[in-house]
Amino acid sequence: MDNRKILRAASALLCTSVLVSASALALDEQAYADAQNDAQISVSDAAQYSVGLQKSDIQRKRSVPVLMYHLISDDIWGSREMFTSPSVFRQQLQYLKDHGYQTITFEDLDHLERYPKPVLLTFDDGYADNYTTVYPMLKEFGMKATFFVVPNNLDRQRLMTREQIKELSASGVVSIQSHSLTHANMTKLNASQQEYEMKESQRQLRELTGKSPIALTYPEGGYTKTTLSLTARYYHFGICAGGNRWKISDDFYTIPRYRMHRSTTMAQFEDYVDQSVSRIFTDVSASKWSTPYIEQVYSANYMRGTSGDTFQPTKTLTRAESVQILYALAGKPAVSGQTPFHDVASGAWYQQAVTWAYQKRITSGVLPNEFRPNDPISREQLVVMLYRYSGSPAVSNLLHKKHYADAKQVSDWAQPAMNWAIANGVISGIPSGHKVLLSPHTNSTREQVATMIAKRFC
Repeated sequence: MDNRKILRAASALLCTSVLVSASALALDEQAYADAQNDAQISVSDAAQYSVGLQKSDIQRKRSVPVLMYHLISDDIWGSREMFTSPSVFRQQLQYLKDHGYQTITFEDLDHLERYPKPVLLTFDDGYADNYTTVYPMLKEFGMKATFFVVPNNLDRQRLMTREQIKELSASGVVSIQSHSLTHANMTKLNASQQEYEMKESQRQLRELTGKSPIALTYPEGGYTKTTLSLTARYYHFGICAGGNRWKISDDFYTIPRYRMHRSTTMAQFEDYVDQSVSRIFTDVSASKWSTPYIEQVYSANYMRGTSGDTFQPTKTLTRAESVQILYALAGKPAVSGQTPFHDVASGAWYQQAVTWAYQKRITSGVLPNEFRPNDPISREQLVVMLYRYSGSPAVSNLLHKKHYADAKQVSDWAQPAMNWAIANGVISGIPSGHKVLLSPHTNSTREQVATMIAKRFC
């Protein structure tokens, strides 16, 4: 059942007190000109209130589930499918919490790399139970959501009040965004009317909350090419009524969502929000040996993808990437000071990590004044870094007791670290025919370091 039909089913109770009729929206050119004079909102005016999203930084091809709710209540007074039971919604939030998902808002998309398992919870129309039921649950679970509201419908029966909207916006829990001024279907309006719906809604919500909305949801899911063009002038994002998972591209104005219905099962919900690495990355197979380890380090935000939809498990790891992973493992503490390495430029993406690793004596570089950030790192070099990160504990000599065929190839300076890695299960060896090899001088791959990190630190 599409969103338009759902809204029609509810209109028997809403149309007279909530929804504004199409005739009431009919603005002639003079009326629109008068409205512009009364409520001047230029693009530059709106920009000064916006959060300044840098869309160029948003990870392209990243998979992000966006869920669309309306009402959370067992008091069903309209179309049953618009109402999610509070007990079911609680179960859904508990699932997100238990499985390490991060609920984000559209403002957070500018720093999407911080969220390994993001989910956008959105609620349309501004119903009163969004304040009385959803808001308390969000606070209870420490989660966030986006409420798309219709300014002209506030303070009406079954809908939120302006005072509630102000409270929600200031809470840090709810992001208030636009659902147009009057909930008019954009496909039934001319360009001037559409523009007024967008601009005036933005103005009123900014005046109410002190924050300019950056996202617009199209009422009843209706939009035209003109709608998309106008939305791009005033908003950072345009959101549709339904569809599938949002895979981020250059199009920020037809963002799809999963419709949440009364009949939505937990199995469907779990599939909608699934952010397993085999779902996110096209080059990570669910059945591959390294996938469980990649899952652990990715969920812990120790390692990211090489792009929005690739992890490149077999790609050789560089020295810079190695210290960056350990720096993430340590929680990225603040660092100051310098290193003696002339090949580590100030402001480089790995500069803080190298500085931290040098100060912690995790690395001393390849030469006294060279770190060589782009060189590949061997398996024994990586093990030494992990060993030093762990405090260089004393361990027994296990290299020869474990019968590794190439144990003698381990460099003298790496033997304590390799013994530690064997004793703690960080390395178990690489099968090769009837032998098991340590391959100490082979370059480390991303899936190998993911495995080592997961085995010891996750």
